[in-house]
Amino acid sequence: MPSEVWGRDPQEAYEEPYEYGIQDQFSREARTLFKRLYKTLNSDRHRYTAEDRSCEKAVWLLAMDALDSLRECLEALGRKEHRVAGKLFRDVVESMDLATYLRSGTNKSKRALARWYSDKIIGHNEYREHVRKTQSLTVSKLLAKHYSSLSRFTHRSYRAILDGYSRAAENRLVHDRSGELFGTKSQAITQSWQTSQPSIWMNYRS
Repeated sequence: MPSEVWGRDPQEAYEEPYEYGIQDQFSREARTLFKRLYKTLNSDRHRYTAEDRSCEKAVWLLAMDALDSLRECLEALGRKEHRVAGKLFRDVVESMDLATYLRSGTNKSKRALARWYSDKIIGHNEYREHVRKTQSLTVSKLLAKHYSSLSRFTHRSYRAILDGYSRAAENRLVHDRSGELFGTKSQAITQSWQTSQPSIWMNYRS
């Protein structure tokens, strides 16, 4: 059975983090998927020259960029660097939304494609405006809300930073990567005993 992570909104994970077993299953599945996607994208089906300024090439480049970010995102999650993962995931959303916009084929998106190849930045608000016009204001607002939730990691919100800490005795904050100061989890526990501070590692997460 696939991990339940696939079907849930990132906002849910932000408000209620997944258990480690669920995270591990998702990680295994994601690695397999990313390998397959890379094999598909980096194949003879997608060969473009540097001079090519087609929409197909732009979409391919953005898809490769998104996949690179997803792979880095997964590595960051493995290191318990959830803030880094959150920032990278927002990059993924931006890349895929831009690809969708450029591929829409409207007169405005065609002009945006030319600007993009001229190294101009196409703001995410332009894509949201495209969604508002081609779908609805409601969908555009939902997109903006989703994008705003991911921005918490970029703008260093209190909750996003706090989630990088476990709670020890007396609700003391312990950084999630504190174990690297001592090595393995067992070494960390041994070290805490030697320093007469075993409570620090009460919630140490391996």
